[in-house]
Amino acid sequence: MKVIRMRQPVVALAFSVALLGASTAVAEEQGGEDALLKEYIQVTTFTDGLKTYNAQEETLLRAQEREMATLRDSIDSVTETRRQIGPLTERMIENLATFIELDAPFQIEARREKITQLRYMLDRTDLSIADKFRQVVDAYKEEIDYGNTQEVYSDFLEIDGKQRQVDVLRWGRAVLCFQTPDGELSGVWDNNERQWKVLSDDYKEGIRNGLRIAQKTKTNDLVLLPTAAPEQRPGPLAD
Repeated sequence: MKVIRMRQPVVALAFSVALLGASTAVAEEQGGEDALLKEYIQVTTFTDGLKTYNAQEETLLRAQEREMATLRDSIDSVTETRRQIGPLTERMIENLATFIELDAPFQIEARREKITQLRYMLDRTDLSIADKFRQVVDAYKEEIDYGNTQEVYSDFLEIDGKQRQVDVLRWGRAVLCFQTPDGELSGVWDNNERQWKVLSDDYKEGIRNGLRIAQKTKTNDLVLLPTAAPEQRPGPLAD
């Protein structure tokens, strides 16, 4: 009877060992599949990332190609501009010289000297084309600024065939007039007739006050200043 009792645990133990071995084999097989699945996911993720990277690189490459094409066009344009800017600068100087001669003759010698300097500048080899063009543009700006400023300076003018020392008042480009230091003689520049005209005493006080305002010795105030009549030009309603 004792022998019979001992066989049952042996059979149970053998079954347990077999079941454990089967479970281990299943687990090992399952673990291998999990490892393969993880490796597959990693490869797939890397492949997708590589595709995305390649797409981005291709987009960047195309953008760089377009930028290079634009840059080549810009270089060609700059080269053409450099060829044209020299003659343009020269024409601008000559146009400015013509304008000065046709404008009211304030500070005329200084402005003519500026044109002489610009013409001389064109032949200088130590200046770049850009520097030459910039100096001409600055000269244009100076002329434009005359329209927004006032100044007083002494000069000698020929009045009625005589040289007279006068104080010249320039009020923007609207008025160019003079008055002798003793205040007895006043006049205005008539740009239509290209000559100085003597004024009546009606403008004496206005010009005197204008001189003082421009010299900062009098506060701003309303003043009566002479202006030459504009040139009459035929228009569509003229008889």
